[in-house]
Amino acid sequence: MIDRVYRIRSYHGGLGDELQFSTFPELFTACGYEVHLLKDSNEVLPFRNFGIKQFVWGRNPYIKAESSGDWRLGDKPGLVYKNTENDFIKNWEKMFGLEPQNSLPKIYYSPKLIKGVEGLIDTSALSLKYNSERVIEIVQFLVRTSGMNFKQIVSDHQANNIDIPGMEKIRFRGLYEAYDALCSCNEFISLSSGLHSVAAAARRQNQNMVHHCILPDSDYAWTMETKKFVYPGIKYIKE
Repeated sequence: MIDRVYRIRSYHGGLGDELQFSTFPELFTACGYEVHLLKDSNEVLPFRNFGIKQFVWGRNPYIKAESSGDWRLGDKPGLVYKNTENDFIKNWEKMFGLEPQNSLPKIYYSPKLIKGVEGLIDTSALSLKYNSERVIEIVQFLVRTSGMNFKQIVSDHQANNIDIPGMEKIRFRGLYEAYDALCSCNEFISLSSGLHSVAAAARRQNQNMVHHCILPDSDYAWTMETKKFVYPGIKYIKE
């Protein structure tokens, strides 16, 4: 009997890690498969927080269950990512035998648009390669040239957040609030972080948002060449 169940997860369990496969359930369902979320196992790391699991997969109507079994969809150890389509999400879709269709992650949630949100900043990232002084300099330049009012995002799940001196802060209680704001704002400045991928998904709703993403100087050339976590419509800046 052919196994028609495909279980999906990312290996690392981070926000951007999970979002990179967010288009898969819908596409594999259209191909006649049933897609389950893989239960935590020795094959994958736990979700970095429960909010990621709910935000990426909890509302996805094409996830039919959560089950244990063969892990078939995701960045399994030994699988070599290849830039064949010059497009990050399409690269993954092609690697798993799909006809490449998507350039942005997909979130199955209708945002509550917020009036008066102009500019947002997220200067947190897992990477320790960033030069904080250079990040502050770039952010301050972008804020000055935009002529808009910006607020710096703070939350309980940020890593290595770089404080922008004198910048007003805005706190989000969860990812849905952040997504609402990103779907509403005019401009977003980020590092290569989970919210960078969330903002890429938000471009499906907010196509006019200007998004600047700062990349570490040491990673810039490799990142742009491989398109790893690089999305169309975003302005990538070398630190």
